Amino acid sequence: MKNHLRIVVLPLMILAIYGCKFNTDIAVQSAPKADADRLKAHVEFLADDVLEGRGTGSKGYKIAANYVAAEFAKLKVKPAGDGGSYFQSVPMRRALVDRSSVRLTIADGHNETELKFPGEFVPIASASHKNIDISAPLVFAGYGIESDLLNHHDYRDLDAKGKIVVILSGQPRWFPSEEGAHFGNHRERYLNAVKAGAVGLVTVQTPDMEKRSPYSKASNQYLNIPRFRWVKDDNSLADGWPEIMAQAHIDTVPASKLFVGAKMSLEDVFSSIEQGKQVAGFDLAVSMSLKSSNTISSISSSNVLGVIEGSDPELKNEYVVYNAHLDHLGQTEVSGAGEIYNGALDNASGVAVMLEVARIFSESRIPPKRSILFAAVTGEEAGLLGADYFVNNPTVPSGSMVATINLDMPFLFYPLKSVIAFGSEHSSLGGIAEQVLAKLNMQLEPDPWPERALFVRSDHYEYVRKGIPSVFLTTGTQSSDPDVNAMDLILDFAMNHYHRPTDNLELSFDWQAARTFSELSLLIGEEVANRPQRPYWHEGSFFGDNFSGGHSNQNWN
Repeated sequence: MKNHLRIVVLPLMILAIYGCKFNTDIAVQSAPKADADRLKAHVEFLADDVLEGRGTGSKGYKIAANYVAAEFAKLKVKPAGDGGSYFQSVPMRRALVDRSSVRLTIADGHNETELKFPGEFVPIASASHKNIDISAPLVFAGYGIESDLLNHHDYRDLDAKGKIVVILSGQPRWFPSEEGAHFGNHRERYLNAVKAGAVGLVTVQTPDMEKRSPYSKASNQYLNIPRFRWVKDDNSLADGWPEIMAQAHIDTVPASKLFVGAKMSLEDVFSSIEQGKQVAGFDLAVSMSLKSSNTISSISSSNVLGVIEGSDPELKNEYVVYNAHLDHLGQTEVSGAGEIYNGALDNASGVAVMLEVARIFSESRIPPKRSILFAAVTGEEAGLLGADYFVNNPTVPSGSMVATINLDMPFLFYPLKSVIAFGSEHSSLGGIAEQVLAKLNMQLEPDPWPERALFVRSDHYEYVRKGIPSVFLTTGTQSSDPDVNAMDLILDFAMNHYHRPTDNLELSFDWQAARTFSELSLLIGEEVANRPQRPYWHEGSFFGDNFSGGHSNQNWN
């Protein structure tokens, strides 16, 4: 009897062991793979001239939004927008400076100097004020940053009430990257100026910033690209800062005129910060007058939202979000010639990856346990507006979004060896990404550009501010092809094509790299969706401690 059992049971055990492995291998081999041709087709459509750069609220953007919604419908991704549709309408106010109205002068009580427009300065459009005519004394406030955590107080012992505050672009080199990025972002600096009672804010182009983003490029965008703010239910503007009337950006050399007669020259200020010294704020000896007018209009632009429902009866009520911004800079005029900012890499590529991830999930025989929410959002280039609106007006239950994977401008120019997940060190998402990549013989690369504050410069940061663990996923700086220098290709794009009309379909895309990036993006999200434990902030994470109500450990729920 015992021998008989052995004869019967052993083959069954072998079949069970190896049969399971065999079935698993079949499942892996038969699982849908990313399609390079589909990715290419998405980018080619979204970056075509017909869409005129997908400017926020433009006709071209609406075409792009309809395209994404149609793809969702084709994939049987369920609508997750307003009223059972794929669209979440974002009410906005649009402002553009009237060039003929601009004048900026500096006065010392005896002489008046007029700065040249736009060669020496550009005003920043206001969505709160149609006509601006203001004169006020100037005060220098360093970088305009206030932080107990970093022991940095630019407004300490400084009287800025009723004055125009002059601040430096960027942030101190000695700041830790992520925390510094938060305290140095435009929202925090405007809030600090408002709290100090300022009536204007002028940013000076520093030599460091000139190397990364030349004044000529910044001034062109301030002049030719509208400014947007989304409108709250009470008709006020989110981050509108109506208290700040005068807003301008001044080039490095002419900005020295603001410091004539003051306790320090601008050159001395630059020299001090170059040496790592903090410069306390001080009164300037001149006043400023700024006149400008803005053309203001009300528009709407839509986020496109879709969801694949999870398979677990309980976990399906939680959502893993894939976010990619659909907008770009639109069509502007430079030197009288109309030019289209197609945004092929930024961010038709990220949207294409998201659509391919959605396709693979939709064709999977076994849906993930948690639901997957896909958000193609508007207004990222205008200040993360679509994502900000969505997290403040979510179309899924508040608190149900457990993680965000942001797909923004992956460098799809070379075979991939590594991946960057900005923010990965702050939450359990970093460990998940690292484990998934290890299985693919790929590396999780640390932030190679901490000085650029990328953690606060894309949509995922609006989710972070709501306490949702998030990563900004992009390709790394290493190529699996030893003959290809990935960093050279990245720097070439950053210097010659980023936010320029040449970010178009003539770029040398590597569609197999796009395929690889899509697959690893899917696997990371799938792992997050299937784990019993929702993602959590690490103990001591600045962002977890400050934005999640202190829920920064693995018991957070």
